[in-house]
Amino acid sequence: MLLDLAVSYNQSFAFFLLPEHVQAHPSIVLRMANEGHVVGSHFYKHRNYFLDKKSSFLQSVRESIEIIQSICQHEVMYCRSPYGRLFPHQQKWLSQAGYKHVFWSLDSKDYLNEPADKVIERIQKNLKNKDIVLMHDGPNSHPELVRIVEQTLKSIN
Repeated sequence: MLLDLAVSYNQSFAFFLLPEHVQAHPSIVLRMANEGHVVGSHFYKHRNYFLDKKSSFLQSVRESIEIIQSICQHEVMYCRSPYGRLFPHQQKWLSQAGYKHVFWSLDSKDYLNEPADKVIERIQKNLKNKDIVLMHDGPNSHPELVRIVEQTLKSIN
């Protein structure tokens, strides 16, 4: 499990979660928060929010954050929009509401269903200090996600 790797390598991760996964796995979310990982919102649904008005846009973020906070009992201020897509005015809305939007700096492209070694090579070839690496976990994640993360952690430790 990713959380066990974080402990083994003394690392902290950031997890941006959909409410449906939070509600399905509350003990894991609580562990994430209690072990010091960033737990943030991935909005209420994984969809494009480009055309949303301010009220519905912020409602999606607020509702997802309320669900996450009810489980982890920690303040949640970070979020990442689905697909990383956000207009400047939406970024401003988030900031005005007290939320911090987090983008990634390195896309692992783990969603392309390539062999794990290719994903590992891409990450190791491009990884720089302080990078935020985009990876996905969940039912459709890369089948060797844990090995990919472990090889990446070995390369930086």
